[in-house]
Amino acid sequence: MLSRPSQATLAAVARTRPLLERKRAALQRAIGRYMAGLAPLDDIETRNRAEAAGQLLFDWLLDNAPGSGSVRAVGSGMAGRAAMERLDAQDYTRFGDGLAAVLKDELGHEPGRGATPALLWAWGDAYWTLMRAAQPRALALAA
Repeated sequence: MLSRPSQATLAAVARTRPLLERKRAALQRAIGRYMAGLAPLDDIETRNRAEAAGQLLFDWLLDNAPGSGSVRAVGSGMAGRAAMERLDAQDYTRFGDGLAAVLKDELGHEPGRGATPALLWAWGDAYWTLMRAAQPRALALAA
């Protein structure tokens, strides 16, 4: 049985979604840099692929988070399917593991506007809930 986000998650995502949308480009670049930073320094191809994976997954998260209307498979569309073929199970896990840190770094700690614990928890919960719904095979491989 697939889990569903809690009412607290739904409310927090709905409340903070406009902030993440306004900062989408900066957040997308930051998660890409985070993902690339996990790859070996001397392996440019792997670093570039990891960066692209982070950007793809961030866009997918914002486009499919609770309240967006539907959950599409990661990498919907022709270009998305081609990008999806380059993702591996570690990409999903690394993205989820780094999401809170990237949000915290990029959004800061401004009271009422920054990366509050509720925001970090809600977006992490939303990501893993969506992943369980959209990519059960990928998560099984990552386990």
